[in-house]
Amino acid sequence: MTDIFYTAQDVLNALAKFPAGSIERSEILDNQENRQKVLSTGTSMVLYAGKIQEAQTPLEKLENIYVGLIERLTAKTGVRDGLGNLGGLSERTSESDFALLNEDEKAKLIGVKDDVVRNENNQIVLTKDMSVISRNNVMREAQEELGNIGVSLNVLAFDSMISVPLDDVKDDNYILNRWNGQGISYAISPCCYLVRTHESVLNKIVHISNENHRETETEVAHFRKMKLTEALTRFGKPSTGAVHKNETRDMNSDYRYPHEWLSAWYLASVQLNHQGEDLKKLAVQLQQKTPYLIDFEQARKEMKISTEKMSGILGISKESMTELINAVKETYAIMQMTQQKHHTR
Repeated sequence: MTDIFYTAQDVLNALAKFPAGSIERSEILDNQENRQKVLSTGTSMVLYAGKIQEAQTPLEKLENIYVGLIERLTAKTGVRDGLGNLGGLSERTSESDFALLNEDEKAKLIGVKDDVVRNENNQIVLTKDMSVISRNNVMREAQEELGNIGVSLNVLAFDSMISVPLDDVKDDNYILNRWNGQGISYAISPCCYLVRTHESVLNKIVHISNENHRETETEVAHFRKMKLTEALTRFGKPSTGAVHKNETRDMNSDYRYPHEWLSAWYLASVQLNHQGEDLKKLAVQLQQKTPYLIDFEQARKEMKISTEKMSGILGISKESMTELINAVKETYAIMQMTQQKHHTR
C-alpha cells in the first residue's frame, strides 16, 4: 500500500528517492491525495485556419484545414523537444501572499498571474474559477511564446475559444519520467482550447518565425503551419537514439504531449460532426500513409485514461473508439506484412 504524504515537499522528496521512469514514482502519484499536493494546471490551444469542404472521403474533407504548431526546444540544451500547441503552465498566487499585497501591487499581477482578476465590481481578487484561470493562462503563454520568436500579433480571437473536454486527463510524464529529483516539479491537469484564425495570420507568424529573431535559451525554435491531416499522424514514431533514456518517441517529429495531439483529433471530430464511422475512416486513411503506428493506445496510457474516456473526449461512442483503434492496428499490421513480403522476394 502506498504511503500518503502530508505536504508537497514530502511528495517530492519521496519521488526523488526513485529514478525517473520507475514504477515506484507512478505508484506514489497513483494515490490521488499525493498527486493533489503537487498538482498544477497548464493550458494550450489548437490554433487553426480553414474549413471543411465537400468531398468523398473524410481525409479530403479536411484537406484545407491547417494548424499552427511550435517546434519545442529544451531551453538549456537546445535539443528538439517535440511539436506542440501554443501554451504552457499556469502562474498562480497563494492566498497568503495575495493578502499581503496593496492595491497597486495586486494590479501589477493582472496579466502576470492567471488567477488575479477584476471582478464585476472592478475589485482585484484571487479567483479559483478554472475556466477563467485557463483562459488567462493560454492568452499569457501564447503571447510569451510568440514573443520568443519575435512575433507580436494581437489578432487571435480569444473571445471565441472552444474548450476541449480533457476532464481526467493527466500530464505527468515529466515528473514521472524526466525529472532529476532536484528542485520543484508538478503533476499536471491539462486544459486546451480550439482557437480559429485566418490562414493569412498563420502565414504571417510563420514568415516572422523564419526570420529567426529568437530569444536566447528559448523553448520555441520555430512556428509551423501544418495540414491538420498531417498533424493527426504525429504520435507514435519510434525514437532513433533518444536524447533521454526514457524517451520512446521521436521528438523531431512527434507531439511532445499526447493531450495536445488528441486535441487535434478533437478538432477533426468537431469538423466531422462527431461521426464515429467517419473518424475511423479518417484514421485508417492516415495510417495507410504513415510508416509507423499512429499510436492511440500509447497516448491513452500516457494520459492515464480509459478507452471510454478517450471516446468521450472525441465525442464518439466507446464502440466507435474501440473500432477505430483496432482498425488502425490492423491497417498497420497489413502494411508490415506487405513490406516483409516485398523484402523477402
